[in-house]
Amino acid sequence: MLREWKFVSVIICLLGILMQGHAQAADRDKLLTDPGVYGTFAAFRIDDEWGRLDQKTRLAHLNTFKGVIERHREKLVIDTYLLRGLSDHADFLLRVHGTELKDTQQFLTDVLATPFGQYVSTETILNGLTKKAIYVPGFPDNLKADLKAPASRDLMWL
Repeated sequence: MLREWKFVSVIICLLGILMQGHAQAADRDKLLTDPGVYGTFAAFRIDDEWGRLDQKTRLAHLNTFKGVIERHREKLVIDTYLLRGLSDHADFLLRVHGTELKDTQQFLTDVLATPFGQYVSTETILNGLTKKAIYVPGFPDNLKADLKAPASRDLMWL
């Protein structure tokens, strides 16, 4: 059984590496830095039944899974992470960024509809929306100095 899980871990890790090298239609830099972008972190657990499938079937299922990822990369930035050994709750994570939450929802629905998706269960999904940084550009030097100065004696008693 341990040997089977090692194989699964290696395949998922390789799948992540393979997908990182593919050209991506979505503008990765823009989606990862602009405000108003939806970010989703979806963690999944792989069912033990997966390890009982023969190698050829597992590879075919993973190729279908990979095809779904490639199909959705036109609108989404998708990264895969192996969590085995880092989490006792999940085996892999999909990090997805896009301008429309419906695109992410469709992607996750399509992933779960694949033959591989039949062997995974969703453990956690976190959604968020990026916003513009709240730093003040050109903060005046005299104001910085005032903020670093020791507190007034009158305020010490507070």
